[in-house]
Amino acid sequence: MSFRRLPLMVILLGSFLAVLLPALGFGAMAARQTANAHRVVATAWLKDTAQSLALTVDREIANSASTMSALAMSTSLDGSPPDLQRFETEVRRAAAVLGTSIVVLGAGDMRQLINSALPIGQAPSGVSAADFREVVRTGKAQVTNVVIGAVSRRPVVGVAVPVKRDSAVSLVVAARLEPEKIQRLIAAQPLPSHTVVTVLDAAGTVVAVSDDRQHAD
Repeated sequence: MSFRRLPLMVILLGSFLAVLLPALGFGAMAARQTANAHRVVATAWLKDTAQSLALTVDREIANSASTMSALAMSTSLDGSPPDLQRFETEVRRAAAVLGTSIVVLGAGDMRQLINSALPIGQAPSGVSAADFREVVRTGKAQVTNVVIGAVSRRPVVGVAVPVKRDSAVSLVVAARLEPEKIQRLIAAQPLPSHTVVTVLDAAGTVVAVSDDRQHAD
């Protein structure tokens, strides 16, 4: 199953990727003139930097989506009913590689069937904090807005793909993408001092904000 770039991803990584330069408090006319002279150069730099950061975060999301797509193709899910015990082993292995948790939900009621964040043998209860019904309705991958994780109780972004058998969506497999991971990706970028990068989701919620104290001069 190929991963399709979603409108939400474009919003998250493009339109709502705000690279903001703080007001420097120039009071003198000479300072204002200097700022105006550099405006064209700064604008071009902001566009290039935003695009570079967008691609960096895009790759992280695509990596999670690719892993979810591979799990969705598992032969453990081919039977009726699917072999969820065997599939849980595969899910936990993939979660360890990604360094995050993965949940598997029923397409009908959105109840958790597998949650790698829980100890082995502990059955999950309830539904996912994120609303993945759009994955079932469209049969396409989804990147959610920021939600509070049902188990972790921390802000997370969900990267989900449908499990299709006989052209019908039977399950949803979703990985958790923590804002802290996106923040580390931003922090690794060579940004000048006094530069702040903010990533927001489609609802305008802040996903990650850079710390300008980590930037080089």
